[in-house]
Formats: sequence, C-alpha cells, structure tokens
Amino acid sequence: DDLRITLKDGGTIDVKLSDAKTIDDVINAINNDSENSSRVTAAISGDGDRIVLTDSTGGGGTLTVAALNGSKAAADL
Repeated sequence: DDLRITLKDGGTIDVKLSDAKTIDDVINAINNDSENSSRVTAAISGDGDRIVLTDSTGGGGTLTVAALNGSKAAADL
C-alpha cells in the first residue's frame, strides 16, 4: 500500500497506487478500495487543481493522508 487515509472517526483506509497511471486512476483506487465502503469520497476539485477528499464518517477527528512503506505517492499528489 502507498498511502493511508485516516478518517475523522479514527478509521483508516490503506490505498495501493502502484497500478495508477492517471489522476482518475488514483481517484478510482481511493473510491473503490475494499476498506473504503463509501466512508471517504475522492474527487477532482472544481478548479481541477487538486484532489478533494470528503469524509462521511462524522467523527470529531482530523482527516489526514500519510505515506506508507516509503512511498512518495502522497507527497507527489
């Protein structure tokens, strides 16, 4: 796995991006990850400059994204 999304409720989603070639592939990898179950939604921002993550868990924590296994994917995005 390349990145970990920690949700507001403390849950995590570890996403593999090794097969992603495009931004759409990254968005699909996040949205369709088996650990996700629609807890977070990835989309391209209205201005097209970034990926926006929307957390639907309703927890009181902070949504974060961190690199896993030395991957530079999170920083590159």
